[in-house]
Amino acid sequence: MAAFFVLGPAGPVVALVLAAAGRYFWKSAATSKARIAAAASMAEAIRTMAAELDAGADPAVAAESAAMDAPPPVAAAVRAVSGAVQVGETSVREVPGLPEGAVGQLARSWTLAQRYGLPMAKVLGAVRRDLDASVEFAKRTHAAMSGPRTSVLVLAVVPLLGIGMGEAIDVQPLHMLAHTGLGQVALVLGTSLMAAGLAWTARLTRVAL
Repeated sequence: MAAFFVLGPAGPVVALVLAAAGRYFWKSAATSKARIAAAASMAEAIRTMAAELDAGADPAVAAESAAMDAPPPVAAAVRAVSGAVQVGETSVREVPGLPEGAVGQLARSWTLAQRYGLPMAKVLGAVRRDLDASVEFAKRTHAAMSGPRTSVLVLAVVPLLGIGMGEAIDVQPLHMLAHTGLGQVALVLGTSLMAAGLAWTARLTRVAL
């Protein structure tokens, strides 16, 4: 309603478009951070499993020990792999929030170690080192993308500053945007382009893991 009174009939549309674009932008960055943190937790769980195995624990016990101290998605993944391997399966459904392929890689490594008598702790250590390297690369990439994300936010604010300056010198851009047909079209078009820029930047700077 506030947007309608300030910007006219196009106001609610503008508000919804900007809200959706902003939510997508912030959620994309938050999702990347969450996936990196989950991958690091997965690597830590594998490290715990390897340590338990080195101490002579049974693989199932080592998996449960690692799952107890892990976040819920990682604990679910470790328990799923443990259960699948015990019944002779190598295909495990990926757990949402974890790096794609990490759960399957753990299951295949565990199965190969059991099938061919390989030292399971060493096999898991190799999986953990590979995951650690992926996490480190993802962290550096995410940090490097903070510059472009900040730049696009600054560019998104520039039109608002322009409107504010116009009002300050009594050009009345708000009146034109809210009370003329051309202004309403320009408002919707400009907002749509701004939202598209935010969404596209979010997609380009998203960290794959």
